[in-house]
Amino acid sequence: MAVEIKVLRKTAATWDGSGLDELNSNLKDQRSAVDTLDFDEFHALDYHFHRLLCRVANADMAFEVIAKNKAQVDRLCVLSLTEKDRMEQLLDDHEEILKLLKADSRDALEQAIRTHLARLDSTVEAVWKSHSDYFED
Repeated sequence: MAVEIKVLRKTAATWDGSGLDELNSNLKDQRSAVDTLDFDEFHALDYHFHRLLCRVANADMAFEVIAKNKAQVDRLCVLSLTEKDRMEQLLDDHEEILKLLKADSRDALEQAIRTHLARLDSTVEAVWKSHSDYFED
C-alpha cells in the first residue's frame, strides 16, 4: 500500500495527462470484462491498470516491488474475482482513482487508493472462510 500511495502522489504531482488514453482504454476493457464475466481478463486488466499508473509516474521500479508483493496474493484475488459485484467494485475504484487523478484531488486520491487496496483484507477473510485448507494453521 505504501508503494502504491507514493506512486500516486508522484503521479498527481507531475502528471501532464500522458497515458490518459491508455488508462481510459484499460477501463473500457475492464467494463467489457465485467459485462461478459471474463474473470481472467479482468484480473489481467486490473494488473495492467496498476502498471500503467506506475509508468505514468515514471516509477517502473516501484511496479517491480508491487508485482513481487502482489504475486503473493494473486491466487486469493483470482478466487475472489468470481463474482460480478466484486469486479464492479474494483472497476468503480479504478474509475474513481482516474477521475481524482485528472481532477488533481490529491487527498481524495490517496484515500481512494487506500480504500481500493484495503478491499484485499475482506478478500483474504472471505477466501479464508471458503477455502481454509489453503492456509496453514
